[in-house]
Amino acid sequence: EILAVTDELDLLVVEDNPYGLLNLDGDPLPTLKSMDPENVIYLGSFSKTFAPGFRVGWMLAPSFVRSKLVLAQESATLCPP
Repeated sequence: EILAVTDELDLLVVEDNPYGLLNLDGDPLPTLKSMDPENVIYLGSFSKTFAPGFRVGWMLAPSFVRSKLVLAQESATLCPP
């Protein structure tokens, strides 16, 4: 239902799933990204699963928005306020 509404309104979805790799009980639920790969930005983290002290995250994004996100990250890293 969420994806139907966001598709109708032409919106991107940001799915933050830091615990997605911790499957402790039964089969994992499907991600929104797996159901709509072109309209969902998927965020994950290694901090919760592999290395709690490192604070390392990652992102899967549609190609049309990825370059803009990379540019924003580079600006934040190279030119902090």
